[in-house]
Amino acid sequence: MEPQPSSRSRASGEPERVAAYWESVKAKAGPLLRWLWGFEMKDAVPLPEGPVIIVSNHVSYVDPLLVGWILDRPGAFMAKAELFNIPGVRWFITSAGAFPVSRGKGDSGAMETADRILNAGWPLIIYPEGTRNDTGKWGAVRLRSGAARIALAHRVPIVPVVTVNADTILPKGAWWPRRVHADARMGPPLMPADYLPPEDWPLEAQIAHVNGRIFAAVAALLPPSMVVTPVAGTEP
Repeated sequence: MEPQPSSRSRASGEPERVAAYWESVKAKAGPLLRWLWGFEMKDAVPLPEGPVIIVSNHVSYVDPLLVGWILDRPGAFMAKAELFNIPGVRWFITSAGAFPVSRGKGDSGAMETADRILNAGWPLIIYPEGTRNDTGKWGAVRLRSGAARIALAHRVPIVPVVTVNADTILPKGAWWPRRVHADARMGPPLMPADYLPPEDWPLEAQIAHVNGRIFAAVAALLPPSMVVTPVAGTEP
């Protein structure tokens, strides 16, 4: 049986190494990314100081690369635990600051790691859909509760980031990236006053309220063709 990956992220224990990794990737891979994908960063601005939650759509395995690229300081990614059992992938995502989360199981270890990262003042990067969205349409997959729960607990800025056309780089079933145009876009932060609901609301209603704000902030950055009416409700 494969050993279960630790939920600890390098971003919470070795921030300098994660920062050095991303500096190296940007310096060495930059010309290749621009040649392959005409990659652009749109409206990139410095992140708010201190802890911040980054939320993004998730349509491709290359999303973490594009999202990490647009950020001015590295953070920690939540990534599905299964990826950490693939040796080459595990090295890449661990170096990038990722930590595993077991989806649909109420992973307390992952939530503790998320708490530790934010308490240390680092960005936390979450895909609210909880999985890669094969449709490429924001709203086609019901948002999970994790990002909203963490935001309610920590009351920190939420910054929306999106990738556009990333799903055409490595579509489902492809083994080699295609040469297409892709870009990453960053929106203005949602400050706590922008998303916090009344404290006397039931928790489920508070989560739905925060997810509504997250949905709208991400949707505002995407082309209309990539947005559909959101699936009702929230996954646990």
